[in-house]
Formats: sequence, structure tokens, C-alpha cells
Amino acid sequence: MEISIAMSNLRFEYEPDSFAELFDEATYQRTARYRFGPKSIIGGDGYQIDAKWIDHLRKFNGGRPIANVIETVKGIKHPIGQMLNFSADCDELHDYHVEMILMSMGQRITDYLIPFAITSFGDVVCFDYGQVTDGRPAVVMWYHEKSRDFDPYTEYIAPNFDEFMNLLRPSEYDESDT
Repeated sequence: MEISIAMSNLRFEYEPDSFAELFDEATYQRTARYRFGPKSIIGGDGYQIDAKWIDHLRKFNGGRPIANVIETVKGIKHPIGQMLNFSADCDELHDYHVEMILMSMGQRITDYLIPFAITSFGDVVCFDYGQVTDGRPAVVMWYHEKSRDFDPYTEYIAPNFDEFMNLLRPSEYDESDT
């Protein structure tokens, strides 16, 4: 059984049993305040966390997308391994929690990058609040091997979360064949 949602003209599907526990509002609020300060919550005066992403998380907290390949503007394709989550207690998918990814990125990430998905190779898809259009942050790929302390290396993917979701494509090969 596949879990699916409709986004724009794309039918978006997740692998079954790949979700974290239910979205935890308190965990989300804590992370948002820690990352952006007390005015960061949707409707505040600080950075505006993308409301479409939070709505998506409230329905589908984490998960492995079936259409999981994204391509950067430089033509590099990346398989998305897991969307990140905001769960109160998530033992099985703890490594895919937004707070855990932020901690693992350490000083190689700046205040204006917020992770929301991780690739199979350990690179991270982030919102880039240094590139905001119509109140919505751009989506970039953060490369863990190329990033240095206080100098993140990113590559542009899409102008916003909706466009990112619409760009995801099925893998061109079946991993069971390898």
C-alpha cells in the first residue's frame, strides 16, 4: 500500500511504513524558536518558516518518497533517502529528526539554512532563507563533504517547497538490480 498526496499536478507517493510518529507541535515550536528566535513561528516577525512544508509534515511526518530523485541546476541527480521529521520520540527514525540533522551539520551550516530531507549519500536538502521570494525560501542542496565551518557549500534546486516536490522524479533504475 502506498501513501499518496496530490501536489499541483503531481501525485506524490511515499513508501509504506516509512513515516515517523505523529508530528509533534511542541518539538516543532522548540526547534523554530531555537533556530530563528521567538518570532520565527508562522505569522511572527522573524523568518517565516514555509507554511506549506509544515502543513505537509503535519500530514506526512518524515517518510521515503517513491519519486525520490531530484536534480540540481548543475544537473547533478540525488536520491532522497528520507524526508525529515518533527516527532517527540522517534527511536527508529531518530537520525532523520530535524534537530538531529541540525546538530550533525554543526558549524558547517549557517543560520539561514533549515534542513528538511537527506539524500542517500548524506547530503541535505535545505530551505535557504538567504534566498526568499514572495516570502518563501528557496530550496538548495547542502553538500556535507564540500562544506566547511562557517562556509556551507550549497547548490540551488528550486524557488520553493512546492516546486521542489514537483521536481522529484522516480529513480531511473531498480536498486534491487544492483
